[in-house]
Amino acid sequence: MSAYMVGHRHIDALLTAAAEWSTASRPLVWFDTDPGEMPPIHDNGELDACGTPREWSDRWDHSDQAAWLAEHRHELRFGDDHELSRIGNVLLAENRRSVDYRYREDGWGIEDCYTYRSTRYVLTLAECFRAISCLRYQSCETREWSTSAAARFLDALEQLAISRTPGYSDGPWEIDDEWIDAKRGAPRLRLFDGGAS
Repeated sequence: MSAYMVGHRHIDALLTAAAEWSTASRPLVWFDTDPGEMPPIHDNGELDACGTPREWSDRWDHSDQAAWLAEHRHELRFGDDHELSRIGNVLLAENRRSVDYRYREDGWGIEDCYTYRSTRYVLTLAECFRAISCLRYQSCETREWSTSAAARFLDALEQLAISRTPGYSDGPWEIDDEWIDAKRGAPRLRLFDGGAS
């Protein structure tokens, strides 16, 4: 397996797509660490005057979770070039860690600092999937890759791109016999019988 540093324009293209596709109704959201690490909700055990538990919103202490979310949850907002530059630096730093790990180098330097520049071209979905795959491949050499902020951002961008795929929302959430029976006569459906021809 080999690894190399992707160019800044590769990052620009991914971030331009992310910025273009992230909307107020469907923002690009990701966590820089595992959401499973979020502190649990604490039952403060308070009872009302009659000795019955308080309502959910009054009884359960969410303060630890709110603080954790404020620190680890990120949401991309259109036009925030400073945040796009920060994300780009995170992506490139993880790419550099991968190359350094693979080739036992130490190449991250001040000259590699990244500033976002829009490509003024939004990748097609296929181009975006390919660009994500490239950066993921170049950045995955370390043991920590899968839990890194860079991996989590790329996963979130990939999920956003998947949700924009034409026809994605038209399909059922779960495939069942009723749906399959309704589709059996569809001209584009070809069932594989598994046998030899």
